[in-house]
Amino acid sequence: MTQLQPLITIGIPTYNRSAQLERLLTTLHPYLLQYARLVEVRVHDNSNDWHALRNRKAATSKGYLYHKHSSNLGYAGNLLSILDNCHSSYLWFLSDDDDVVVSQIEPLIKYLQSLGDNTILMLPFTCDGSPTPINIYSEWNSASSLSDLATQKLPFILFSSFIIPMTSWHQHSRDISPQLNRYMKNAYFQVLLPFVTEAVSGAVYKISYFSSPVINYNHARHGRFRISDLLSSISDVYCFLKKYRFISPTVFSIYMRNSIRAHLLMHLQHKGRLKLFLDADIERRAMILTGLQMTDIYCVLSSIALLVCPPFLVRFILLKRGHTHVN
Repeated sequence: MTQLQPLITIGIPTYNRSAQLERLLTTLHPYLLQYARLVEVRVHDNSNDWHALRNRKAATSKGYLYHKHSSNLGYAGNLLSILDNCHSSYLWFLSDDDDVVVSQIEPLIKYLQSLGDNTILMLPFTCDGSPTPINIYSEWNSASSLSDLATQKLPFILFSSFIIPMTSWHQHSRDISPQLNRYMKNAYFQVLLPFVTEAVSGAVYKISYFSSPVINYNHARHGRFRISDLLSSISDVYCFLKKYRFISPTVFSIYMRNSIRAHLLMHLQHKGRLKLFLDADIERRAMILTGLQMTDIYCVLSSIALLVCPPFLVRFILLKRGHTHVN
């Protein structure tokens, strides 16, 4: 492919986690030294002044690029800031508390150099130190395009589990940015990026799969999400994919059924212990509204059941029916 310099930008958005960021940068640094011309590390910071002071020192002392926002841009705003300042061939978002399998950095860079234009690289990962890789894309190794990927099952698993080609973004960023701005509150903003880019630019992305785990996913550290954000974000993504015909109405309906069922069960499982989750009331309302907006009668009835049925009965019905799968 026609490669820009550097080859890849590792974009790290951060917010008030200076200890985790310093740990990540210190871990990466010895393994990136020999690739200084190929790999750019960029830290964009939403933190308060106390954390920002430490973040700046941790980044600049290693020769990495650092930018402190004058105000908190939010999660997606920080990612978009990295996008707007990335001039590499590829962009890899890392969370500031990711555990990178550093032995895979050299093979990963060499693999990227062999890829063709407009190729998205999917990355497997390990979980809680398990030596067995969890290849979240194993079911999709036959998928050669974003439409194939979306139809078979979407990778809403890990923030750092794919690397994005930037050629089409560089060429069409003025047209793509307004579309992305509509999803600034979406918890899966970075997952939407290649889909929005392809839909707006007309580029056709290919899919490639890295064979070895690159991230160790620590469930205990990442496991507490705001489920209200997740539900509304997944629903927005599904609607976007349906609108731009990445998925059919039938697949859309199945995805929405599974999403609503899973979140109903999660809500019921933690009933009485909702302090574990933020915005529990918002999550409940979002779940009901999403279901009621569906024309699928199952989603409508499931949402109504959340309001009027005893929790044990809803749980029994949902578990009894099981999950619907996309063939």
